[in-house]
Amino acid sequence: MNFIYLEDETSDQEKNQTQIKKQISIALIGQNGSGKSSIAGQILIQTGKINQKVLKLFQQFSGNNQNQHFSWITDNSNEERISNSSQEITKFHLETKNKQIILFDIPGKKYFIPEMINTISQIDLGLLVVSSIKEEFEEGFPKGQTVEHLLIAKSLGISQFVVLINKIDLLVEPEYLKIIVSSLSNFMQKIGLDLEKQVFFLPISARTGMNISKNQNQNQNQNQNQNQNQNQNQNQNQIQIENLIENLNCKDQSLLDIIDNYIKQEKFIENQFRMLVLDKYQKTMKEIYLFGKVLSGKISKKKQIMIFPKKFKCEIKDIKIQESSVKECKSGDQVKIILDPESFEYIDAGCVLCDSQSSVSIPKQLLCQITICGTTGIFAKGFKCILHSLSSFSECEVTEIISSVNHKKMKKKNPLFLKEGESGVVKISLFQEICIEPFSIFEPLSKILLRDRGVTVAYGLVRKIRI
Repeated sequence: MNFIYLEDETSDQEKNQTQIKKQISIALIGQNGSGKSSIAGQILIQTGKINQKVLKLFQQFSGNNQNQHFSWITDNSNEERISNSSQEITKFHLETKNKQIILFDIPGKKYFIPEMINTISQIDLGLLVVSSIKEEFEEGFPKGQTVEHLLIAKSLGISQFVVLINKIDLLVEPEYLKIIVSSLSNFMQKIGLDLEKQVFFLPISARTGMNISKNQNQNQNQNQNQNQNQNQNQNQNQIQIENLIENLNCKDQSLLDIIDNYIKQEKFIENQFRMLVLDKYQKTMKEIYLFGKVLSGKISKKKQIMIFPKKFKCEIKDIKIQESSVKECKSGDQVKIILDPESFEYIDAGCVLCDSQSSVSIPKQLLCQITICGTTGIFAKGFKCILHSLSSFSECEVTEIISSVNHKKMKKKNPLFLKEGESGVVKISLFQEICIEPFSIFEPLSKILLRDRGVTVAYGLVRKIRI
């Protein structure tokens, strides 16, 4: 997975002043063509990461491609700019009044799903982007990457979403906004999201900057007042859209307001230390760097830790958050851990670190509660696929289907197979060593995703394990 980093121009003095800010990670997800990269570009402009001189250069480079300069800020290669489609995950560091933000722009094409799965484990808040243009919305929903991205994000741990209904300035039929909100609301409730507590709906325009920030909204309101009498029909549509927006739960908030006021849930702080490894690299012959997210507990420098599933013991030499050394890190932090070089061969993405007195389960068989959401064949005993848990994965095989529940809530014991839309309790055997815990022991390591030949087949939880 290749990350593109925007150069951090923040001074050392500014970094010291912002250490008290809360750090959150957000990701733009959704169907290809919905406008994720343009939204990312607008966010960078509105937070001051891109100045007007640089923006004018992008406008000149984009030539006749009107308004494409916003996406060119994040889409760096010629291939991306010619096709108007992101080809790799981009990552940016920026700040608001109260937050230090890590922003991921995730491509919407189907073949980027494996990279998306590896990234999702870092994310606190998901920004699901859909287009308000009918043909573009229906390309991603109810069949498409809008659905798959949302399923993956929810299944692997993201619990809060902002649904960004983009291109609202191009909406022809205001009533279609109701259809979009209703359709997504029904689906999100179906997969277990609480619409009042876990979901915001926010109509925006990446092209004009509408609802990206309050400052941009004020500028637009002034322009609209100046041109008020130019197009009466357009104004009537705008009034209808504004009336519909009044009924959404994003009232009087911009995207940057929602992000800045977002309260990160501090979970599992009292649990034993566990950290998910996302990447590694060797900076010098004397030390290696691990990049990851602390899932639970806390740890300090000079402490002994164990690396699972290899069961290798080593000592933490240093801990860094945003390139600054810290005494300790805690649940929710994204950190760099510095270790001795001999530990390099025992670590890969998906490994879990814990304190030396603890352990993480490496099961051979799982008892899972799953929901079937796609098919590549008959989901029956003997079905083989890939099981994902956070950033780790293993080949697996369904060894038994214990029970099923269909959409009519009818239960059946020992069914021969499970159909799309049905839930069931199944036994699954793993062929590689990965770290998994039952839901009752540790929730983050209990969430699983089953995929086969590029299709997300099922999602669910691990109830029991056998070592």
